[in-house]
Amino acid sequence: MAQKKSSSSVRMSIIVPVFNKSDYIEYCVKCLDTQTAPKQSFEVIIVDDGSQDDSLEKCQRVAKTHPHFKVLSQDNKGVSAARNLGIENAVGDYIMFLDPDDDVTPDTVSNLVDAFDSFGDSTDVVTYGLLLRYVETEEEERHKREKWLTETGLYWLEETPYIAQSTMNVCVRNRGENNILFDPELRLNGDQLYITENLREKATIGYCAEAEYTYSRDSSAASLQLDNPLYSYDEMIGCFEHLLAIAEENVFMRRYVYCLILHEVDQRMTSSKLFANHLSGAEREEADKRLAAIMSAIPNEEYAKNPYLDVFRKGYLLKAFKFSDADTQVLHASNHSLVAFDSEYIWMTAKPVINIERCQYYDSKLSIRGRLGGAALLFEEKPELVVSCGKTKHKVELSPSSHCYTSKKMPMLITKAWSFACQFDLKKVSKGTAIKFAASIGGRQMPSLKVVNSPLVHNSRLINKTRCFPGLEMDSRENELALFPRSPLEQRKTALNAARKDIGLTNARRKVAAYCKKHDGHRMWMYVDLPSSRAEGNALVAMLHDLREEDGIERYYISEHAEDLVKAHPILEGKVIEPDSDEHRFLSLRAEIIVCSYLERGTFSPFVFEEYSDYADFAVNQRRVYVQHGILHAKIPWYFSFDKLHIDAEAVSTTMEEHALRDTYGFPEEAIIKSGAPRLDHIEYGSVRQ
Repeated sequence: MAQKKSSSSVRMSIIVPVFNKSDYIEYCVKCLDTQTAPKQSFEVIIVDDGSQDDSLEKCQRVAKTHPHFKVLSQDNKGVSAARNLGIENAVGDYIMFLDPDDDVTPDTVSNLVDAFDSFGDSTDVVTYGLLLRYVETEEEERHKREKWLTETGLYWLEETPYIAQSTMNVCVRNRGENNILFDPELRLNGDQLYITENLREKATIGYCAEAEYTYSRDSSAASLQLDNPLYSYDEMIGCFEHLLAIAEENVFMRRYVYCLILHEVDQRMTSSKLFANHLSGAEREEADKRLAAIMSAIPNEEYAKNPYLDVFRKGYLLKAFKFSDADTQVLHASNHSLVAFDSEYIWMTAKPVINIERCQYYDSKLSIRGRLGGAALLFEEKPELVVSCGKTKHKVELSPSSHCYTSKKMPMLITKAWSFACQFDLKKVSKGTAIKFAASIGGRQMPSLKVVNSPLVHNSRLINKTRCFPGLEMDSRENELALFPRSPLEQRKTALNAARKDIGLTNARRKVAAYCKKHDGHRMWMYVDLPSSRAEGNALVAMLHDLREEDGIERYYISEHAEDLVKAHPILEGKVIEPDSDEHRFLSLRAEIIVCSYLERGTFSPFVFEEYSDYADFAVNQRRVYVQHGILHAKIPWYFSFDKLHIDAEAVSTTMEEHALRDTYGFPEEAIIKSGAPRLDHIEYGSVRQ
């Protein structure tokens, strides 16, 4: 093995690539100038990569007063080429890297040299502590790999594969003419390939616990923008293929490489950047095949054991790339679910649970919406669900849930879930009455299901984890919802106790109570589009139509543009309410119908979620109606499902939408309003017909 190119006394070469970092030069120099290592024992090689600001001039001025600083410059070729130029000119025994906006602790250089010396020829790479600092929030966190890198020492990658070293808090041996260089063609994956190439020969890595690198993470950074599959998919696939080739060459690198790939996959799944969603047709097929070949090359147990992937991502990846339904058998035990692949390997995962999303209680009727979900359900046929309350039982229809999708429209990435809705008539509720859930799959009865009560919006107050409706209390227990009758006296005591705790809340509730008393017996409807928009939305169109009715109902529209609206529609005089005003808040509780053209919760209620609980017992029996935007929104399974939405009914214009809501999204028949009035100026040939 060739040695470093110089026999000087320089122990460490620190390479700093610079491109338009003028504001950070002073910060970086101070960080390196305060190192406790003797100045003659390390050199700083600053490589200006064609900066267009005064970065180069500042660096050259620094070099004049700092003999151990060296400044090189090149035309703009990228950070990898800049680092390569630094490597080619490095004379230290070891080489480390620092970006200008990051920093290292004062003892880092001396401690890294001591640690590397102690490892001898056993490794070519030493890593050290990494602190992630988020620029926007100023929050800090340690990197997950430090769960395994716990103390200074030498680590064998076959035994400790979860290190996943892909960040540049590393120090490498200077091997002179045999130095590995960065691939200048790679914009995003160059760091992890460079590090892995340096690890491949010995399959070991050193760790120095006494040194620390602080990495400033900025979400506006160019590298994060380029992370979109539109720009990075081919590079990502090429990187994975290169890593697998290293694993084939050195058996001791295999588990490390598999984990490194899954670590990257986890990061991309978190931000929905794993799949080639920018492609279609034959191009998409080819891209998916390349990804499938990579994921299929990773053994089953590496997925199941991987600490970076959460349980649902593991389930999704195993389902998508490793196994068909025929390959699996599922056993649901009392505390977990077991998934057997080819009768050889068993994956243990959390058992399915019932999530209660929304409850409402009016006129002795309790309505419940929720979902049955769990990772193991990815490998099962559609379950059957029975919900019981006392002697009353309902076999409840299950529909696909939007919780099967991420916010980026990616299917089944979080869990497999089934939506349900049911209603119970509770004219007589005795103490200890409970709502229970029982599920079976293919005739196999599942063990009792855990019930998680996380309702979004309803007419109850949350007090010590108990939902207090007018006349009813509901406790979420391990496997059921326990119901208790609640007398008017108990209700008054609850309100009084809450008021004693917060004088401000007392006054606010008095105002609400006064408004309710003033409007007692009034029938009111509220209409809202986007209050800040000047456009006339579907809700306003509906209100202008409804105002022609002489039915005794008071109707109000929520908007910031009262003057313009009244000028355009004089009939709205006195009927436009300022958003987030006291009147808006009162109206959102007392309106028996809320008509809106947006689905977000803020459209229905000006209260923040935590605040709503303090006033929910003033709410009337309310029905929230979504006046949809036509067939544009007819197929959005990642957004629509009855368990997830805040609405109670939707007005539709076509039979296609009617079928989609009922058959695909779990809407009961009474939640579909068939208006037959599409919001279109005209219908082109080929459009959906009634």
